[in-house]
Amino acid sequence: MPAAAAARVAPWVEELCKLGHKVSVFTSSSVLDHDGSVVKSYFQVPDNKASLGKRFFQEILLGLDLGIRILMSKKSTRLCFITSPPFFMACICAFFAKLSNIPYVFDVRDRYPRVLTDLGVIKTTSLFCKLLGGLESWVYKNALQLTTVTHGLLQELKLEFTNLNIFLVRNGFDEEIFTDNILNFPKASAFTVVYHGRLGRFYKAKIT
Repeated sequence: MPAAAAARVAPWVEELCKLGHKVSVFTSSSVLDHDGSVVKSYFQVPDNKASLGKRFFQEILLGLDLGIRILMSKKSTRLCFITSPPFFMACICAFFAKLSNIPYVFDVRDRYPRVLTDLGVIKTTSLFCKLLGGLESWVYKNALQLTTVTHGLLQELKLEFTNLNIFLVRNGFDEEIFTDNILNFPKASAFTVVYHGRLGRFYKAKIT
């Protein structure tokens, strides 16, 4: 499916299968074409155009459904890879993995609750923000390992969680599309900024 989490997880699945592991992907009902290794939830991925309240409710439903599936597969599962966001869905999956005594690797693509405070949705001094920070800390500290996508996030996590195993796993690219002649092409004279993200519609800054 055309989503950031799916694009990041797909190469992991391919490499794990090459190493001889049996991999099952637990995902939302949004997936259209799939084979027997994909286990679809009854619920869709949170709607990017929905209100924050509706998105939160959708994440909870999806997380509970996937978490129960993790619990039901505990006898045949040796390890879970959980990618976030969606943050609340991922936290629920981490809770069920812990409940099932299945070690999990948690992939951090955005920091919560910081995203919500940056957007002005919640205040850093609020009780809700402190509760979310405690939830984030619990999920990270109970993970077998943490992975993240940028060097900046890696350094930030290492400073905040000094005793955890944290590794940088950058997003890859298709070498058949981005060939050497394209990668080494001289830069255009105009300076261009591109922002990609599900929360992009909340940012109202203009670049001139």
